[in-house]
Amino acid sequence: MKKQIGLSLLAIWFLTSCSLPRPLNHEKLITKAYTATTEAKSFHFTIRGTIVTDKKVDEVSGEGDVVFPDRWQMSMTIGDQKMETIQFGKRLYDKPPGSAGWQVQELSSVSPTQSMNPQNTLEYLQFLDELRKSYDETVDGVKCECYSGVLNWSKYVATARSRIDLSNLQEKQALEAFEQLAQETNTAVEVCIGEEDTLIHQQRIVSERSFVPPLAPLPPSAPTPAKMTVTSTMTIKFSAFNNPVIIEPPLQD
Repeated sequence: MKKQIGLSLLAIWFLTSCSLPRPLNHEKLITKAYTATTEAKSFHFTIRGTIVTDKKVDEVSGEGDVVFPDRWQMSMTIGDQKMETIQFGKRLYDKPPGSAGWQVQELSSVSPTQSMNPQNTLEYLQFLDELRKSYDETVDGVKCECYSGVLNWSKYVATARSRIDLSNLQEKQALEAFEQLAQETNTAVEVCIGEEDTLIHQQRIVSERSFVPPLAPLPPSAPTPAKMTVTSTMTIKFSAFNNPVIIEPPLQD
């Protein structure tokens, strides 16, 4: 269950984009950043971080590529568990930890509730509150300005709901799980934007989720189960913007 909790938290992990002249306020700058990044043809990303659950620490590492508008691939290791994911159009291929083969899912829409979709997480840029300039930092040789904010989950969930096909049971269940996750999670985001190329080169995301873990039915006299807190700290770096990338469906038996 802890691995599943860690994987669900990673649904909160992505951002990319660009910056503009100093006279703009932070909100307009972030909006411009979102627009500029989604106009890129492709990019590469790497992930490093930790997931802490009940004093247990799992190291996280991974990398992948995104090709707009609807292709991406990623390999991820959490502790000793490895997983792979490929999206090709509206078909999602997933190889969960311990699986030898690919599971295939037909997507009725490319929605914000899709777990692990880096393209969706770009949208978080539009839902950050309390924006402020943090500091300047050089990321892999690129001078960047860094901005921090807090993810407004209520606005993000409302947007997700407006895009979901509620007549599709799978989409509806995904939305319900997404809404529950939002109620339990606080997320802080820091984005570092290249001063010259106006692209995001790094983001840090810290999410804390507090919830009562699902348990077998308990008798009425049983005490209320204690809450569990899971803290995810991720650093994602972006590079190779607009480089040629080929993403194809995996070969299957």
